[in-house]
Amino acid sequence: RLGVATALETEVRRSARGVHVAVRLVDARDGTVRWRATHERPVAALPAVAREVGDGVARSLRPGVSIPAPTVTGGTADAEAYEAYL
Repeated sequence: RLGVATALETEVRRSARGVHVAVRLVDARDGTVRWRATHERPVAALPAVAREVGDGVARSLRPGVSIPAPTVTGGTADAEAYEAYL
């Protein structure tokens, strides 16, 4: 119905350890889960979790692809900056 080959399903919620992030990459044609990951991390680790999810999705879609180290600088490690989004 959406005209896509894969869909990314995410769940982000607070947990006792900070934040719980669950991600699934699903084949839209037959519902097969191509990749999944679950993370329990402090809120300040959300940028690292986002990079790990992006790397996992890229590797799932293009097996054998080499993911270069991030070249973007900036962002924040201040946990309060992320609290507004949870």
